[in-house]
Amino acid sequence: MKQMIYWLLALTLLVNISCEGYTEEELGVANLVLQPDKTQVKVGETVEFTVAFSGESVTEKAEISCLTNGKVLDTSSFTATQVGDFTFQASYEGVKSSKVTITVQADEPSGNTSRFVRQVCVMDLTGTWCSMCPDGFVFLNTIVNMSTYKDVVHVMGMHSKGGDSDPFHLDVTDEINNELGNGPLGFPAFVVDLRVKGSLNGERPLFRTSLDESLNKYLPHCGVAVKSQLDNSQAKITVRLQSEKTAEYRLAIYVVEDNIRSKQNKGGKYVDNYLHRHVTRRLLSASYKGDKLGTIEAGKEVAKEYTLEIDSSWKLDDTEIYALAIDEQGYVNNMAVCKLKNGDTDYWYVTE
Repeated sequence: MKQMIYWLLALTLLVNISCEGYTEEELGVANLVLQPDKTQVKVGETVEFTVAFSGESVTEKAEISCLTNGKVLDTSSFTATQVGDFTFQASYEGVKSSKVTITVQADEPSGNTSRFVRQVCVMDLTGTWCSMCPDGFVFLNTIVNMSTYKDVVHVMGMHSKGGDSDPFHLDVTDEINNELGNGPLGFPAFVVDLRVKGSLNGERPLFRTSLDESLNKYLPHCGVAVKSQLDNSQAKITVRLQSEKTAEYRLAIYVVEDNIRSKQNKGGKYVDNYLHRHVTRRLLSASYKGDKLGTIEAGKEVAKEYTLEIDSSWKLDDTEIYALAIDEQGYVNNMAVCKLKNGDTDYWYVTE
């Protein structure tokens, strides 16, 4: 009998030693595993994650978060757009996995690298008369707000007069639609970096593909900085461009106002209080192709100033300057966005 008691005491002591100091969450970590297909990638490469709980795949049901920037992945993949270390963790039914770090290194197809973060210009070709345009914008907006694109893709709503009057229409919208690609497209349509044009009805997969190409294939060789100083009814806008290689550039400058309530044809019926996003109000440069800066030597910086007469109808707190640096081929190589009301946007450098 005494021998049995000794065995029971020993077993109890062993169980206590094994479990002491561990929380339920820590014990659960061993059951939830976050596994990347690689932990070191170049800018532009994609990491695919899998999540397993007690040996069974729960990838589609689990939530994968980037702890570095506080964002939740929309899918189980992560496409690197900046260099640095990015830490991820999965959660499933209240259980968290161990943390996984992905190291991203700079790369460029030509073998060069850039100090500047690549920013992408998206023109949303639209109109208040266009019944399908609200649906097209919902699709476009969903994509650009994904974690991969959210901070580096900038949308400009380019309105066309169309077959009806549009209070936001700009003649340049139809110029862009007619001159780019293989002739004009029906609205809604998109233009990415003045390079790719497509329909938001029938060519939706092309839209995301063109964003990925702009970020990963056509890396920047220049940076853009913008400063706007407001003085009563005028704004003095100074745009600086710094080049990493000897090349010719142009600057295209736009005024864009967000969050405007006005009429819109939505599915064949006009509504009066539709929220219009990123409405392009004015083009300051001579054309959408930009004002010539000439050849800029590698490592050099040039500046150009613009004077803007303020429209009293604009909500200044919601109005921004979009500055597009256009390369020798006529494509947007990089850009910057700055608040119209005393904004100051410096060069955006890749994190070392």
